Amino acid sequence: MANQSSVTKRVLSGSAVSWTNIVINIVVQIALVPLYLNYWGAPTYGLWLLFLSVWGVYLIFYNSFQLYVGFDAIKIAKDKTLLNKVMSSTAGIAILLSLFLILFTYVFKVLDLALYLSFSPQLSKTLSELLFIYSFAWFF
Repeated sequence: MANQSSVTKRVLSGSAVSWTNIVINIVVQIALVPLYLNYWGAPTYGLWLLFLSVWGVYLIFYNSFQLYVGFDAIKIAKDKTLLNKVMSSTAGIAILLSLFLILFTYVFKVLDLALYLSFSPQLSKTLSELLFIYSFAWFF
């Protein structure tokens, strides 16, 4: 059994690092928003925020799958044959999830969902292009 003091130190250290990361991110965001708005303007900055949000939603399935496989690999780490089987089967699923991202981006463009958010046609096109670029890069 691990020393209770050691466990407490690791938990407190991890918590301190996490909170420090949160505080730094908040300070950086507060400092950068005026710069973004000054150089990009409100419509472009809004497009960037929408893109980051949509991309984050895109990656929910992919990241969930990675976490599932990671925890499963930890459970079966001693059985190398089973671990190799699980890890080799994940490549196909990862490719399918990446293709799903591309397909979802295509549907996003065909339905022109960005226009429902009162974006201009140019900003809508830019958003679709950004999503396609990121989706294809994620695939490779």
